[in-house]
Amino acid sequence: MQNIGIFGGSFNPVHNEHFALCEYLLKKLELNKIILVPNAAPPHKSPLVTSFEHRCNMLKLQGFTAPNYEISDLEDDPLKPHYSIVMVQNFKKCYPKDRLFFIIGLDSLVTLDEWKNGFSLTDFTHLAVVGREGYSLDMARPPVQNFLMTHALYESDRDHIYYRNSKSSVQDEGCDIRTTQEHYCLILRKSFSLISATLIREELKAMWQKKAYLHLPLPKDEFKGLRHHVHPMVLQYIIENHLYTE
Repeated sequence: MQNIGIFGGSFNPVHNEHFALCEYLLKKLELNKIILVPNAAPPHKSPLVTSFEHRCNMLKLQGFTAPNYEISDLEDDPLKPHYSIVMVQNFKKCYPKDRLFFIIGLDSLVTLDEWKNGFSLTDFTHLAVVGREGYSLDMARPPVQNFLMTHALYESDRDHIYYRNSKSSVQDEGCDIRTTQEHYCLILRKSFSLISATLIREELKAMWQKKAYLHLPLPKDEFKGLRHHVHPMVLQYIIENHLYTE
């Protein structure tokens, strides 16, 4: 049995935080591989969302070509809706004997009740929830809180061991997710920064307007998001292909 992570997103563009998160989860959850699933670019968002091909190429330049990564074209069709519940069902059909981990951020978990059949995700996969700075479980609405009461496991100080937590703060003896057939919502302690692709796109637009790309490396007093969070090969690809100019 393999442990397989599933990580969906627009990756528009991919940045260093995506890679750091995946490297962390490979070790933390002992994953054999992580499958990245770039979202489709709907026709009505074509000026805003870079093509599927470009985003896949940038994922490769970021380093997602290693043996423990795979880039999926499952959601490359922009003409049909894509839902996470359908995605995990499809992956479960492909990997019926393996243990799946659907990777989301805490910012997504607190609004899980807005997803299509969001609470049914654990019928097919574990949810692996990483923290996001500025978000807490207290932000979750009552339906999500109720879901967590029955499905959440919280990371403990023991490797690979998670504990239940109830309103009475009573902890059981722990649960090793490697030995159970049930699916849980795993709340991990580590948080990642709020660097956003929107901020990066804004800096890219400013870079084009100022023609700063003509004098790489970028000035130290500007474009901090690009300098610290975008891989140099990804930035070079963006420049060569004139992406994010508007």
